[in-house]
This record gives sequence, C-alpha cells and structure tokens, in this order.
Amino acid sequence: MSVEKENEKIYLDYLDKEMTIAGILSTFCIASLLVTINSFILPGKDSQTNIFWKESPWYCGLGLTGFLCAALSFYRQRSLLAYYYGQISLNMFRKKNEEVENLLDESDGWATWNFYKTGFGFLSISFTEFAFVLINSRIHSIGNFQPYIALTIVFIFFISFGLFIFVYSKFPYAEHPFELLKDKKARNKYYEKYGR
Repeated sequence: MSVEKENEKIYLDYLDKEMTIAGILSTFCIASLLVTINSFILPGKDSQTNIFWKESPWYCGLGLTGFLCAALSFYRQRSLLAYYYGQISLNMFRKKNEEVENLLDESDGWATWNFYKTGFGFLSISFTEFAFVLINSRIHSIGNFQPYIALTIVFIFFISFGLFIFVYSKFPYAEHPFELLKDKKARNKYYEKYGR
C-alpha cells in the first residue's frame, strides 16, 4: 500500500472514531433527557419528585429542550461524517484521486464540525438551566425572574456559540480562524487562496 493510500486509511479510521464519539454523545443526551424526566419531573409514588417542575418550569423546559437539540445535533454530525466516510471510500475504490482530495479537504474544514459545536452549545444550555433549577430550589426569591433568567441563559449561549459557528463557517480552512478577524492582511491572503 502506498503512503498516500495509508494516509487516507488513517483519516478514514479517524472519521470512524469521530462517528462513534458523536453516537455516544447523542445517546448520552437522550439518556440524560429520559433520566431527568423520570427522576425529577414525573410524579413519584411516595414523594413529590415533580417539585422541580412545579417550582422551575422555565428552567426545566429549556433544559430538556437543550438535551433533545444536543442529541439531534450530535446525530446530525454523525450522519455528516458517515457521508464523508462513504464518499471518500467510494471515490478511493473508483480511483478518483482528485475527488478524494476535495472530500478530504472539505471533511477536514472547520465548517464540517459545526454540528459538534452546536451540540455542545445545547448541552451547555441544559446543564446551566438545571443548575438554576437547583439554585431556585434553595433561593426562592429568584423564582419571580425565572423567565428572564432562563431566556438570558439561552441568549448568552446562542450568541457565544453562534459567533464560533459564524467564524468557523466563514474561514473553514484557516489554521486559526479568529486571528483572521484581527489581521486584514492575513484575511486577504486567505480570500485569495480560498475565495469568500
């Protein structure tokens, strides 16, 4: 096997591992969603375990939604990587080297991994919302501001992760995309090489 073919095989193994990780993360999010619903929201036989839902419906609702959206994002990332894995393998088999090179570049670009970033953003929202469920159970005075706090958490994470996704989508092949925002000369060189 040539060095080039060996390198492509190594990259396919890497994509396979990343697909496995994305599948595990997706499963973790669904399991977290179900455990949270079962443990804290559905009423128990001998106790009022749904007290969290009664006291913190905004935090619970947005936290559960975050788990679901994270699971979908990680699953979407897994299916995108499976697409690249299949296309690279197929084009290697057909000996379409130029197409393999294009697919390797595209699959390694920052924009390809945006669903990972989105998934972690939704997970961050969920964990933060459920942290506020616990805070709210101890400090009841913040309960009056619950909708504002819950929505502010979502807003902050959307802005933060949205910035990452915007920059990585705008400069998918740059080594350090955020540096291009500050350096106009480097940004122009990037545009000359890859286009806008």
